[in-house]
Amino acid sequence: MMMNWFEQDSWYFNQSISLAMLNGKMVDRENDMFRDVNALRAINGRVFGNIGGFDMCIGDRVSWHVLGFGEVFDHQNPVFEGNNVKYDGRMVDHVSVFPGTSQTAYMTPDNLGNWLIHAGQLESQTDGMVTRYNVETCNRPLFLSVPVFKKTVIRTIYIAAVDVIWDYAPRKLNIVTMGDLRDPNTPGNIYVRNTDMFIGTQYKKTVYREFYDASFSRQVQRTEKDNHLGILGPFIKAEVGDVIQVFFKNMASFDNSIYLKNLPLDNEMSKHLRNGVKPGDMKIYRWRVPERSGPGRNGPNCVGYSYNSPVYPHKDIATGLMGPLLICKRGVLDVYNNRIDKTNKEFALAFVIFNEADSHYFDENVRERAPNRTNLDDSIFQLSNTKFSINGFIFSNIPNLEMVEGDTIAWYTYSFGSFRDIHSNHFHGQTFIKTSRLSFRDDVVGVVPGSYETVEMFADNPGTWLIHCHLGLHMSAGMLNTYTILPRNHTEALIELALKGYHV
Repeated sequence: MMMNWFEQDSWYFNQSISLAMLNGKMVDRENDMFRDVNALRAINGRVFGNIGGFDMCIGDRVSWHVLGFGEVFDHQNPVFEGNNVKYDGRMVDHVSVFPGTSQTAYMTPDNLGNWLIHAGQLESQTDGMVTRYNVETCNRPLFLSVPVFKKTVIRTIYIAAVDVIWDYAPRKLNIVTMGDLRDPNTPGNIYVRNTDMFIGTQYKKTVYREFYDASFSRQVQRTEKDNHLGILGPFIKAEVGDVIQVFFKNMASFDNSIYLKNLPLDNEMSKHLRNGVKPGDMKIYRWRVPERSGPGRNGPNCVGYSYNSPVYPHKDIATGLMGPLLICKRGVLDVYNNRIDKTNKEFALAFVIFNEADSHYFDENVRERAPNRTNLDDSIFQLSNTKFSINGFIFSNIPNLEMVEGDTIAWYTYSFGSFRDIHSNHFHGQTFIKTSRLSFRDDVVGVVPGSYETVEMFADNPGTWLIHCHLGLHMSAGMLNTYTILPRNHTEALIELALKGYHV
């Protein structure tokens, strides 16, 4: 049971104050710090790993019954490291529950070790919603979940954590109202306000970027194919049975690393990843891709997971360290990681509310870009540093979300962040197919912190359409973008399409 316990709501809170030998008359119950101290993010009523008994043997069939209780923001998404679970017809590393609901997921552990279970919500993880489970041999023969193939393909990629000046809104236009966001009277102005008291849209951040080789002297420049990734790192791709080899260099000023979700690793590697790579250092990491981490038999040819820095997850992700991971069935990728099936294009969309106050560089950003700001607790200033983004862009600044009528498109959607990061991604003008336990057609796909979804779309309705989070506040704050389906004879129709404008 994962729950945020607000002890001030307990019938016994006054007795608890007395037991703690506090003078009840001296306690300011409305003090924010006092309230925070008495808000405990727990698993089965325990915080910071103070619950035991999650022991199992390799090859066991384990049922995980996940319960959700609490208030409006108490959705939970426990993440299982080291092994994954069968949930909703898929092999994943997380299970989502909302208050008053429960889910059951099944694990057959094949990876020995002592592994973390933690909240998908980053602040809950930081505040203690974490424990461990233990997988032992129990004198049983070990087995591998990776089938034996004639040849193991090693897919190598060179990735560095690099510092950039990131612009959330290069174009400052509200595409719904067509209002200039720089106008103080335009809704959304607070998110782009740039004065000596407000930072604006440009922040120093750290992002994952791809390089050509282990010298890390030449960065791979993005093209129309992957420009849409924005703040995200490059696609990391592999097939079932492959080995992913990452040459990782830390070119930032704080310790960080790179962790690939839903893939097995050993305890020693997990320790190294969480300890991080020192600034200027390079490490080589390898992940094997077992069949259990790939697409299901009836699922899409490729499924999307994610990667991020696990050293200081809350601050690392707020600073920008995240990216998309794709695992495909065998025979889907060529040696250059291009798909050779019938999928024409792939797009990754990360719905993230960036709280810049949690960034490693927040103090520097304030000092450099809002030099006269002294009151960091001002609510308007705090709101201005909250960016409701898709791929690090607000108010439709993602480039190159274009396809042609008749194309088959794979969309990979993600959410990272806090309890507020529940997002419903709505595609206007089109529907898609989502395959889990069942296949169904829809136009909205939901994600919660730490989760990921893969849907496939057949582009059959030309036009420029809206993608947005359906939560009203998120959309009005800029969590929206457009995508364009060009007619088959789009060369002749470009002018006509441009004149049509936006379909909202």
